[in-house]
Amino acid sequence: MQKLKEITHVHIFESPSPKDRLADNKEGYALGEMLRLSGIDYQYYDIQDAASFSNSCDLLIDRVLNSPKELGAINLHISMHGNQDGVGLTSGDFISWELFSDELKKVRSKVPPLVMPHPVNLKVNPIIINFSSCDGFHGHKINQYSEEDETLFFHTLGPVGSVRWDDSLVAFTTFYHNVLSHNVIAKESVRRMNLAANLDNIFQISMGKKMMLL
Repeated sequence: MQKLKEITHVHIFESPSPKDRLADNKEGYALGEMLRLSGIDYQYYDIQDAASFSNSCDLLIDRVLNSPKELGAINLHISMHGNQDGVGLTSGDFISWELFSDELKKVRSKVPPLVMPHPVNLKVNPIIINFSSCDGFHGHKINQYSEEDETLFFHTLGPVGSVRWDDSLVAFTTFYHNVLSHNVIAKESVRRMNLAANLDNIFQISMGKKMMLL
């Protein structure tokens, strides 16, 4: 069986606060090193403000469309401070879930869907969003701003409350190792990531609206 890491590219969007930058607390950067050691392709984006967030989404699109190999799902890893309404950036800009959905619509309009092979024969949304952000699970609200018959992500994953950077790093190291290197299903990988970080079901997963039909 082909390992998912062979067709997967993880895009890490990180925007440390000024305090985190000074202390060199960069969970996303550290995660990238783990992915590299595991043979998982990734790109790292240092997000400063709302404009660079949008520009990074454009760059993500270009990299996916111009990839020399056939890719599977687009894994978007968000390493930022957050709350129930969205995520914050270094500059002080705030990306609400509505603004986030606008950028996802742009990505989805450019990147073709995945086609599940026979006998399923379904087109599925290729976007997966993983949040290393406090209250990141609330990112499922992004779909409130999609049309009735569409979904903006295949699934989103994040904590339901506050989480420390070190706990998040341990958790997502475990998650990507299980899903991408060993093809463990996402639900079981979420259980393992919570266990590895000694968290009580803090990280949870939400499937896209209407599951995976486009």
